[in-house]
Amino acid sequence: MLFNSTLFGMFLPVAVAGFWFLPFGFRKWWLLGISYIFYMSAVPKLASLLFLVTVINYLTGLWLDRWPGKRKLGIWISVTLNLGILAYFKYANFLLDSYMNLVQMLGGAREFDALSILLPVGISFYIFIGMSYSIDCYRGTFKPVRDFSLFACFLSFFPQLLAGPIVRAGQLIPQLRTAAPFRRDLFEEGLRLLMLGLFKKVLLADKLAPIANQGFTGIPNLTGTDAWVSALAFTFQIYFDFSGYTDIARGCAKLFGIELPENFRLPYLARNPREFWRRWHITLSTWLRDYLYISLGGNRRSKHRVYTNLMITMALGGLWHGAAWTFFVWGVYHGLLLVMHRKLLEFCEAVPSLDRFLETRLGEAVSVATTFLLVSLGWVFFRADTFQDALSLFAAMAGSLRMGPVTETLLDSHVPIFAACLVLYHMLRVSSRRFAGFYPFLRRLWTYTALSCLLLSVVYFTNYYPGKAEEHPEPFIYFQF
Repeated sequence: MLFNSTLFGMFLPVAVAGFWFLPFGFRKWWLLGISYIFYMSAVPKLASLLFLVTVINYLTGLWLDRWPGKRKLGIWISVTLNLGILAYFKYANFLLDSYMNLVQMLGGAREFDALSILLPVGISFYIFIGMSYSIDCYRGTFKPVRDFSLFACFLSFFPQLLAGPIVRAGQLIPQLRTAAPFRRDLFEEGLRLLMLGLFKKVLLADKLAPIANQGFTGIPNLTGTDAWVSALAFTFQIYFDFSGYTDIARGCAKLFGIELPENFRLPYLARNPREFWRRWHITLSTWLRDYLYISLGGNRRSKHRVYTNLMITMALGGLWHGAAWTFFVWGVYHGLLLVMHRKLLEFCEAVPSLDRFLETRLGEAVSVATTFLLVSLGWVFFRADTFQDALSLFAAMAGSLRMGPVTETLLDSHVPIFAACLVLYHMLRVSSRRFAGFYPFLRRLWTYTALSCLLLSVVYFTNYYPGKAEEHPEPFIYFQF
């Protein structure tokens, strides 16, 4: 069930209405039931895997609480089972294919074909959520949950189930335990985020998708301009797609009186790679930092060991996104950017004039532009089907700067208009905050006017554009991870 589908448009009002009309003691069961219905709407049998992951991590918490002397054994079993499930469903074919390619390179015959393994949607997210709970219980930062239904509700909560945010137990379980009253301001904010997310997804990400696809599938015939347009189209497509999903997820949660953590904070305005990862997919980057990077030693070791820890963390973070060498290279690329940034900081300490320049407005603008360019180039590895395709697109970027079919497609689309509308929306929203204390009704009027405009835009333009059938909405990019 996709957030941008008619089916979800009918599902959500029923889910919200049932939640608020039921007594508090039944709300947990209601959330659990609708979350499993939501997940089973795609492939019903995959719900058994979600239940298995739930049981593993629930029992891990009980083990750690009951047998404190065997805590290390318990967490090792838990991590092994979680990663084993993830490895089988997500990486078995990748490892098998890589092995057979190596055999062929050495002159052997290809003996095995791909296995018939169906990748469960959202598996990377709910396994990471479950692992974070088990590790937090092991570290003593969160007390194990004894109520199985409460824990199952936490792990399966449908807004964040398929593509995050990657919620920690300490962020969500206390909210599920509390009978929070209905808050109109939170409900209105939820509707705003819901409409904003749909706007980003339907009118920006989905309109940029054919432009990026046209470029990445026709690499040999691209002009230099088309190659750059293709890369930038995907750069903004993945941002609007994923941040749009997160907005919808957080908006849906607010309709139930629940707050989910922020996952994006204007990442393309970051001044350096380190800041980018503090703004992009925040819940994943903090997960990797807290449970992988720090476990490897973090910043507590020698300089070279710190660099190694960064590279390992980002390389595994790249593979988390997908079972392909292009994702691994993308992760290594960002690891190198983080190492280079640390080297630059050391250089700036030795050259005070450069450090002062970077603190000026011009220096910040240069830093933002450079970081955006480096991140955009990295997305080429992320989007390309093969490593060779990525290199071919980079080569095409050095070609003639004449307008080709990809650029013409962009100019014929309404993407620039929709993007300008989004910028105007945020500018007006910031302006309305200044007068909220003096004229509260203006803020409420602006909220409802903005919601109406966003909703009408999505409905009208979804039906207006040929080929955008309501019955076949475009999936979110991160569903494949």
